[in-house]
Amino acid sequence: MKKLLVICLGVFAVFWNLENFFDWRMADEGGKHWTYGRFHAKCHGIAKALLDLSAGAGGDFPDLIGFCEVGDAYVLRRLLSQTVLRKLDYDIIHFDSPDTRGIDCALLYRRGKLRPLSCEAVPLLSDNGDTIPTRSQLRCLFEDAGGDTLGVVVVHHPSKVGGAAAEGRRKAAIALTRELCLSTGPRCLCMGDFNEVADSENLSALAPLQDLSLPLRDEGRGSIKYDGAWELIDRALVYGAFSFARMGLFDDRSLSTRDKGFGGTKPLRTFTGPAYLGGISDHYPIWVMLDY
Repeated sequence: MKKLLVICLGVFAVFWNLENFFDWRMADEGGKHWTYGRFHAKCHGIAKALLDLSAGAGGDFPDLIGFCEVGDAYVLRRLLSQTVLRKLDYDIIHFDSPDTRGIDCALLYRRGKLRPLSCEAVPLLSDNGDTIPTRSQLRCLFEDAGGDTLGVVVVHHPSKVGGAAAEGRRKAAIALTRELCLSTGPRCLCMGDFNEVADSENLSALAPLQDLSLPLRDEGRGSIKYDGAWELIDRALVYGAFSFARMGLFDDRSLSTRDKGFGGTKPLRTFTGPAYLGGISDHYPIWVMLDY
């Protein structure tokens, strides 16, 4: 396996959209037969992918792991207790959000590396102050062993489904993300599924945040594949006092399958329609190396 970046930096983070990571007891996935065995296979697949990613990044596991499309805290507890991750000192930050699909953002952090000072889930509000039924944005402030602080924001912005109403929600989500990042300490890492490609006009409203995905975009790489075209909608942005910040994409062969319709490969997802495929997600994970 090729090395991603063999260098000792301050923080190593990962983000991954886990494609409907639900409790097998509570969700049948619309008749798709989401069973005990399939749930645990997904847990072990997530852990193995994180192990492989970490090996390529120099050997240590991430200090922070952001997720979206998480059903509840139970699935995270099972992930940490029933896989190789149980050997590490991860703890969970999760809040239920008002999303109609029952999916949330979440964060794992290593207790030996970072100490949470504050954490909150911030809902998206309409102009009249009503809560919009979509994913809340997760904001945390951490302190490291040296006493420095790092803000972290994990997002899963609304999709494009819904026309003009969806566009309004998406712009509101971007405005909220910017507000949270600019108000969270001297430095902030934002990572998530933005449901926007890097060239989107909407994302220009995130300035002065620095988009770390642009070099990967220029290489034509993507975290999902839609109608045969790669799109980099999972990304990381930073704001504030960083001496080094780099984002990468873990598009490993173990997470991929042959794209029979368009050629090449694509992420091997858990389901396509009613058919169980046995993969982990229709998204590849991203990783971030930071120093400050």
